[in-house]
Amino acid sequence: MPLEALERIRDQLHVMATTVVPNFCDMAAGLQGQVQELLDGYRLEQPETMP
Repeated sequence: MPLEALERIRDQLHVMATTVVPNFCDMAAGLQGQVQELLDGYRLEQPETMP
């Protein structure tokens, strides 16, 4: 998995956890989509290692 993408998501989650984010739901949905894209891409590259 691309480490840089995971680090960006981690940093965004940190901001969400430590500040008041007015568009929390939209931001969370966007992050969920980014994580799903990473998982889907990884599954395509490594089909034998993930269910």
